[in-house]
Amino acid sequence: MSEEEFRKLAQAGVKVGDKADAVSNDTVRNLIGPERFAEFQRAQDGSFQQLENLARRCELPRETAVEVYDMKRAADAQLQRVKADQSLTPEDRDELVRAIQLKSEQAAAAALGERAMTLYRKLGGEWIGR
Repeated sequence: MSEEEFRKLAQAGVKVGDKADAVSNDTVRNLIGPERFAEFQRAQDGSFQQLENLARRCELPRETAVEVYDMKRAADAQLQRVKADQSLTPEDRDELVRAIQLKSEQAAAAALGERAMTLYRKLGGEWIGR
């Protein structure tokens, strides 16, 4: 985040690093714009920090970390919807969960490559295959 963006947030009374509520999130989004707000949120997320460190270690572009992080968020959202869907039988739910996990693992492996994916599994890519 740039010095100017920090200044704008401070003038608006938003304390960076604090647990933000919906009002603060809206304020931050309005002050710095949706794209920078997405970066701001990622930077505060330990899962993204881990992916960013992995990308750096494996000499992958930062965009790869963003791509895999977005995959993780999409998979998490899908899993939440499936698990909350009371119209599914337990068997159907389990099958859909496995399909989401497999698709996520394949997509992450394609983005990261074999070496980085192996490291990611060891270092905390626990959302893959859970």
